[in-house]
Formats: sequence, structure tokens, C-alpha cells
Amino acid sequence: MNKNTPSEIELLQASLQGQTPAFEAIVQKYQSLICAITYSATGSLEKSEELAQQAFVKGWKNLGQLNDLSKFRAWLCSITRRLISDSYRRQQNDITSKAISMDSIQEHPSEDIGPIEAAISKEREAIVNEALSKIPERFREPLVLYYREDRSYRQGPNNLVSPNTQLETGY
Repeated sequence: MNKNTPSEIELLQASLQGQTPAFEAIVQKYQSLICAITYSATGSLEKSEELAQQAFVKGWKNLGQLNDLSKFRAWLCSITRRLISDSYRRQQNDITSKAISMDSIQEHPSEDIGPIEAAISKEREAIVNEALSKIPERFREPLVLYYREDRSYRQGPNNLVSPNTQLETGY
């Protein structure tokens, strides 16, 4: 690591002092991981980004509660999973969440791609989402993380936090 590049602990300590740029660096470091976790749980890009944003905001607001800054990654992942769980509970009680969105009814393909490419892209997305939904959650999340984090076969998902892992958190 470059001597001028602050460590993660230094960035977290600066974040605790209210230095927004330090936390922005933390967000950049973990954005792909958190979005992969939320996407593997929701299958929706829009919902996954919303939940990821909520996780970072909650992490920022509650950072002072984390006793051991070296466990930030696991702590942030547990916040993310809790938000996903809460979102599912709210969705089960929300009648409007079961309605078809107006966007899907009057969908207009992007001007950047033609209608055929848009249809193919939409079909691919549906196939991937259907395939992912058939994979048990304990395997789905590491699979999405494996590809989202762009790990090689040799690296594998060994460093990933399993949803069944008991985490020691200050949260």
C-alpha cells in the first residue's frame, strides 16, 4: 500500500470525526460487495441499489457503535442483511408492492439500443433472475458475489461472509 494512501482503519477513524470524503472512500471500496448482496436477495437492480444506499447511510450514522473498526466489512454486511430482511417483512404487509408498476406497463426501450436489443436484454435479465431464484440463498449470494466482485477461480468466494456466519458486531 502506498504510504500516502490511508488504511481502512484510518478512513473509518476520519469518518468518525465527520470527514465525509473518508467515508466516500469506504463506500467506493464496498459498493460492489453491498450491491451484490442486495441484488442476490432482491433480483432487482433498482431495489438493490436502494437497499445498498440505506446500508451505507445506516453504517455512517451508526459507525460510532462499532467497537472494533477492523470488523467493519462484516458489520456492514450484517446491516445490509438486516435491511433486506426488514424490507421483505414490510413488503409482505404492503398491498401496493404486489401491483404491477406503471413503468413496466408503458416501458420504452432506451434510445441507445434498438427494440430488438432491448427485448433480448430484458429476456436475458428474466432468465438470469429466474435461474438465481431457484438457487438456495446460501449458495446464491456467494455466486453473485463471486461474479460481481470479479474474483478468479483460484481466489474463489472464500473471503466472503456467509449469511449463516455468526458475526461479532457492535451494532
